[in-house]
Amino acid sequence: MKRMHKTLMFYFKGKIFSDQSSRSFKKMDSSLRVGAVFRAEDSNTHRHMTEFVGVDLEMAFNYHYHEVLDVLDRLFVAIFKGLSILYKEEIEIVRRQYHSEPFKFLEPSLRLDFPEVVQLLREAGVEMDDEDDLTTANEKLLGKLIKAKYDTDFFIVDKFPFKIRPFYTMPDPTNSVS
Repeated sequence: MKRMHKTLMFYFKGKIFSDQSSRSFKKMDSSLRVGAVFRAEDSNTHRHMTEFVGVDLEMAFNYHYHEVLDVLDRLFVAIFKGLSILYKEEIEIVRRQYHSEPFKFLEPSLRLDFPEVVQLLREAGVEMDDEDDLTTANEKLLGKLIKAKYDTDFFIVDKFPFKIRPFYTMPDPTNSVS
């Protein structure tokens, strides 16, 4: 196991030593780390947590980025299975206390291309263009629609339009809007 580098950094108004993934470590064909993430962003939104458990994956692929999606799919399914077995009693206690349904997932996970997601939302009355990004409200509605149609709480959305993806992603040569 490779060692992570300790780096002095500023975390809000204090100084801390933190693990930082090494770029040379990631030069290998693949690297996967699940661990605590601390982001010193001064944002007060429910979507920008400063402390969470994250997955840091860098991976070379041979033919198509779907190889990476396959790895992530298997990783999350393994996590869901492991949690449901190892923490079955604790999950039941939380479910009873907060009156929630069991978490459901498919194996392999459901994958929908972005145009399919847009169509589902339009059928539910959402007005959006083919290249509009998903709003928080639309993401929540999409989760409910997919749960009703496919009986799963976990799914992967693929083929986001190039216009709404980060600048460093490559366009899909088979699709003029992806």
